[in-house]
Amino acid sequence: MSVAQVLVQWNVRHGVGVVAKCSSAAHAGELLVAARTDAQRHLSAAQMEALDMISRPGEGRETRFLGGVRKVP
Repeated sequence: MSVAQVLVQWNVRHGVGVVAKCSSAAHAGELLVAARTDAQRHLSAAQMEALDMISRPGEGRETRFLGGVRKVP
């Protein structure tokens, strides 16, 4: 799984919309497969937890959306 696929999958599973710039149709296809919730190669619960822990504990991040600002764990 590529870094781009991991990032897409992590964001989609957290309910964040992803707009990716792709240099080829093949790359776009790989990212679309990664975004599917039934993808054969998906991040495990342990992998998701490890990625979630990258920021310092207790340090929330603010993300701006069209509807306002929300905290991201």
